Amino acid sequence: MLKFSEDMRIGHPVIDADHLRLIKIINQFADVSAVHTLFDGSAPSDCAKIMHETLRSLIAYTKEHFAREEKIQRECMYAYHEMHVHEHHALVIQLEEIARTYFVRKSKRLDGKALAELKEFMNFWLVNHVMKFDVNMREWVCPKE
Repeated sequence: MLKFSEDMRIGHPVIDADHLRLIKIINQFADVSAVHTLFDGSAPSDCAKIMHETLRSLIAYTKEHFAREEKIQRECMYAYHEMHVHEHHALVIQLEEIARTYFVRKSKRLDGKALAELKEFMNFWLVNHVMKFDVNMREWVCPKE
């Protein structure tokens, strides 16, 4: 189970609350997919439901969070705003491609391997985006006291 740690904290209440929400989505997925993995004989429809609900949550999250974060960056005149927007765009493309692969083209099976790949993507996202890109915003977006 992932926990929100001090090194993940940006210091802006809106951004930190959004990151907590991302961790909650990841942890809910991990809990549900762990149960599915324990019962390896579960129906493929169970896997499809888990993937669909998680991808739907992530897509909604990205639309809301990225818009808020980019607005905050613009307001604070964040020096690396354009680079950050590009990174957000790349994450959205990856997420949409995962959804298309499983639910539109149906080119990959919805099984335990699919769950593992989505888990890996979400952990990569958290570690590589939040921990490498977002933490650089601290001095720009933190409310000044």
